[in-house]
Amino acid sequence: MANKRISIFSLHSLSGRIYFTLFFIIVLVTVNGLASFYLLGHITTTRDLEEQSRERVNYAKDLEYLLDEQTEFYQLYADNFNSNLQQETLKQDLRVEEQFREITPAFSDPKINSGFQKIVQNYQAVAQIYNMLQNLNLKPENAKQLFFDSQANRRKLFDELKSYTAELTKIYVGFEQEGRDNVSLTLWIAGLALIGSITLVLLLTFSIPRLLSRPLSALNDKLKLTAEGDLTPKFLVKGAQEIMELSENLNKALARLRIVITRIQLQANTVSITSHHLEEASTRQASSLSEQAVAVSQVSTTVNELSGTSQQIAESASMVAQSANESLNSAEIGYNTMHALSQKMADITQRVNLIADRIIALNSVSQRIREATSLISTLSDDTHLLALNAAIESAGAGEEGERFSVVASQVRKLSQRSRQAAVEIQQLISQIQQATTASVMATEDGIKVVALGRQMVEEALEANKEIIEAAKHTSQLSYAISLATDQQRVANTQVAGTMQQMSHMIANISEGSKSYLSSSNALIEIARQLNTLIGTIKLRDDLKIKKPGATPTFKMKRVKTKKNLAESKNGTPSQQVSGVTTETTVGRE
Repeated sequence: MANKRISIFSLHSLSGRIYFTLFFIIVLVTVNGLASFYLLGHITTTRDLEEQSRERVNYAKDLEYLLDEQTEFYQLYADNFNSNLQQETLKQDLRVEEQFREITPAFSDPKINSGFQKIVQNYQAVAQIYNMLQNLNLKPENAKQLFFDSQANRRKLFDELKSYTAELTKIYVGFEQEGRDNVSLTLWIAGLALIGSITLVLLLTFSIPRLLSRPLSALNDKLKLTAEGDLTPKFLVKGAQEIMELSENLNKALARLRIVITRIQLQANTVSITSHHLEEASTRQASSLSEQAVAVSQVSTTVNELSGTSQQIAESASMVAQSANESLNSAEIGYNTMHALSQKMADITQRVNLIADRIIALNSVSQRIREATSLISTLSDDTHLLALNAAIESAGAGEEGERFSVVASQVRKLSQRSRQAAVEIQQLISQIQQATTASVMATEDGIKVVALGRQMVEEALEANKEIIEAAKHTSQLSYAISLATDQQRVANTQVAGTMQQMSHMIANISEGSKSYLSSSNALIEIARQLNTLIGTIKLRDDLKIKKPGATPTFKMKRVKTKKNLAESKNGTPSQQVSGVTTETTVGRE
């Protein structure tokens, strides 16, 4: 939903209503203030005019009073006509003139100046008569007549003065009434503005909380459910635009929160399943490592036995070499004494019998060597099979089994070399047996033809030559057997060291498997706690997940290895692996 810009004067929003009310109050207070300032200024002006009017009225009354006194003094003067009264009248004239000079600026306003000028003119006319009365040469009767003649002017002056005073009083009363009216109007306007402001403030005081309390109360009820873990309620609150937008934003936030919690719950279940996978894999690996440790132990035992056998073969080879040397010496002696064979025929017969016995013994030793080489071949086959099993197990161990695989490959190559050497030794033993058989036949022929004597000497010499050659060949074969057994012994030592390294590697891998198992158990516990925590939160019905704490189950088939032991023809046990079947099925129920 696009973001909506809320206008300040939009009455659909709560802020718009508040702004509009505040704006109206500000305008009302401003207008009231301006009107009050205007009326206060007008009241001040009116009061100034009122004061001036009252002052003018007082001036007019004072002037009227002075004129009355002046008239009375002149009347007494006209009646008595003495010098003392003349002095008093002169003083009164001065006071009247001083009064006129004093009040003239107050009556400079054009609106009232005309009436004042008439009074001044009338006074001047009366003053001329009064000046005439000041003449001391005037007779008393003439003074009375002159004062009597001024009566009309004096009446006119006093009428003008009273009329002017009444007019000034009227103006003063008008200004006074206007001032009172302005004060009353100001009070009314201020009162109305105050009442309007109080009314608006009261309306805001009661309406704004009401506008806020209902939707906020509804939002509060929904939020209480949300705080208790119920994320299913929807905020459908009607009211001001801000409240509606707040409800919509809360709905969006809850929807996003439900999605996030659902994803967290799915990931927690995935973590739990993966942890069980790791646990089962660690268990399988530990079992496999145990089997490998047993196999390595067997290989070590076999290698030790092979070392002992190699030592025996070396000793037998030494005996064969010694016998071959003795046969060679005997043949040489027989060849050297062949010319005296006729004299020592009996001795030759004994020696031929001795040679025959020794050849038979050599044949027996050769047979024992054949048996030893058969045992070496059998052990080589066993070593080859164990190396093959170790390679298979290392392939199942993953990256941790690569070093083990290299060692198993070297062991397999060493067993192949041992088997080839054993085959060569058997071939040599076959040749030795053939030679010994020929020697036996030759000695038997010599015994049969010993009676023939000298005619068979040449044949005996030839046979003796063959014996010498066969003895040399036997010596060479014995040396080769000795060399092969030395190599076999060195190879066995290397195999023993390799088996020890394999044992250490298996121990390290076993420790790593235990660490993996501990980590997987900790991961399972964390996933369980996370599922328990998420289980307290209620989501929508269409997003139901498995109950927290539910643990996935697995069906597994352990690794099965079939070993068939077969017996060789000569009775030596030979270990043959007829088949290795590995089937692992991991499934979630």
